[in-house]
Amino acid sequence: MKKWTIPLVWFLGIGASLRFDPLIAIGITSLALTSWLIATDSPLLRSLLRVTPRLVALGIVSTVIMLAVTFGIVPLLIARFPDFFAPTLAMSDIMRGGRTPLASLAYVLPIVVAEELIWRGAFEEWIGGRRYVTAFTCALVYALAHASRGSLMLVVIAFICGFYWSLLREASGSLVPALIAHLIWDTAILFIPLA
Repeated sequence: MKKWTIPLVWFLGIGASLRFDPLIAIGITSLALTSWLIATDSPLLRSLLRVTPRLVALGIVSTVIMLAVTFGIVPLLIARFPDFFAPTLAMSDIMRGGRTPLASLAYVLPIVVAEELIWRGAFEEWIGGRRYVTAFTCALVYALAHASRGSLMLVVIAFICGFYWSLLREASGSLVPALIAHLIWDTAILFIPLA
């Protein structure tokens, strides 16, 4: 598989989430890509998942910043531009497929781990190049791979979050900080309403 297969397969998996249970469609896509990565590039993934106290601390600080922005600023934007945000807020319920937040978490946690391994792990490594260009390129492709869902706001959110997580990966040389931030942020989004 070539590196550009990842965005194509992800795009198709996100598109399938329009027709099938979203968490199952994305979960199957995540499982397929992660299995392929483990089979072909496990030394890279192991090196990116080494845990140190410094990396955990960076992950926690990064998470606090992300949560402060999300729950401090986004509700103000939602209140100011409700029509703009309404489709994305409704999509959160659709993505859960009628599950409770706790039940959704059983799907979301492995998907988040897979996303970090796939996007900030292998794909970002394959892009290479200068730090900010790599982070931007990875975030842009990550965001566009979400476009098949048909939500401009999802693409924007995927770009902003993807860029933040890619910068963490580039700054630390590890997936640990981005993985911590992504896991906690997604969990918070499941349990704490933005509007």
